[in-house]
Amino acid sequence: MSTILITGASRGIGRAIALACAGSGKYSKIILNGGHDAAALEETSRLVSAAGDLLCAARVSAARAVRDGRDLVLRLRGGGPG
Repeated sequence: MSTILITGASRGIGRAIALACAGSGKYSKIILNGGHDAAALEETSRLVSAAGDLLCAARVSAARAVRDGRDLVLRLRGGGPG
């Protein structure tokens, strides 16, 4: 199983991707990013969590999300920054 970082997860295609990945059994960790609408990102997080997937949600710029998501994945794998 692997980790996925989904940007734009608060609405539209990003939310649809997050929900499709949730509960699929393909991902052990789902990291969500949505920079525009905190309430919508929280709703996506709630829906993904309801599927039983471990996730981290952050409302930050896409560039920061990619960097922070990469660092989180490295830490979860036992190496890298932090």
